[in-house]
Amino acid sequence: MIVTGEVSGPLNAQPIELSLLESDHVLQDTLNRLRSAGCKEEALGAFHAFAIEARKDRLPITSEFRLSDAGYYEVTGLRGLARLAPPEFLTIFRTKSNVKAHSLTCFDVALLVLRDGPVKATHVRIGFEFMRFAFLAEGERLGYSRLQSRIANPSDYAGARHLLQPIVSYRRITGLGDRSQNEENLALCLRAPRILPGHYSNAEAPLNRLIEDRIELWKRDNLRFSERVQIVLAQYIDMNGRFVSADHIALALPMENGWMLIEKNGTMNPLIRINFPTLDLLADYMMSYFEEDAYDPFSPLHEAAFFVTLNEQILRVRPRQHRMSERGF
Repeated sequence: MIVTGEVSGPLNAQPIELSLLESDHVLQDTLNRLRSAGCKEEALGAFHAFAIEARKDRLPITSEFRLSDAGYYEVTGLRGLARLAPPEFLTIFRTKSNVKAHSLTCFDVALLVLRDGPVKATHVRIGFEFMRFAFLAEGERLGYSRLQSRIANPSDYAGARHLLQPIVSYRRITGLGDRSQNEENLALCLRAPRILPGHYSNAEAPLNRLIEDRIELWKRDNLRFSERVQIVLAQYIDMNGRFVSADHIALALPMENGWMLIEKNGTMNPLIRINFPTLDLLADYMMSYFEEDAYDPFSPLHEAAFFVTLNEQILRVRPRQHRMSERGF
């Protein structure tokens, strides 16, 4: 969880509830909602066990906040979320190079919940060579290449290699053995970078067309979203490597009074549920994931454009904020 609290106006005056799923009541309510959304018992059993295990990686909540009787930390707006934990903690745990090998990432957890459930991508391996999948130069970490990407081979991502945590960690934590074919298909469809289809100017309208092209590729993958449990992706356009990829995923469920967001932000942070009163607030929260990248000149994504999607809906687009140092659109 990373927020800066930079959003101003009405969004910063709205109530937000956050839970680390430490409350059995909140955890059970979360499982019930996921079950009602079509998630399968096998996946929910593994998620339940992981949520209990994840309580060990506790976020150090600042002393001004107290857990309510309902099991939530109640804050006001994104500024309130930003004050929940000490800034130095968020800075350390935000670092993308911090990888906790024995834990799971956001993609591992989200796709585990969707294991054989309501979201599928059945054609992602059909016509693989025409789907513009990219593979970064050896030694470059996925999503942070400064080099031109190359067209991927199916073997590059066999078993979701390079996309998800090693299978040994997954087996130990979930107790499920191998990942399902659907988990691997969704990892390839949603996480693997795709080479850009052409040249685009750094403005919202052209970037929207590029994002729409990405959504068309999802349709060719026969990606079937669910309205009951929706996928929120924080994505970026790497203008040096000339590819588009997703860097963070969360699950969003519409509720009677807003939206429930479930996320595991990297391997270092705990599992989190946030209840947002509006979709706008949820969208700004997800876009804030890239806030440090946009202003940190040493970040590999400093020169990227960012966007947030909810299923096939484009929620936010942020053109590149800085001049290219190498080559661009």
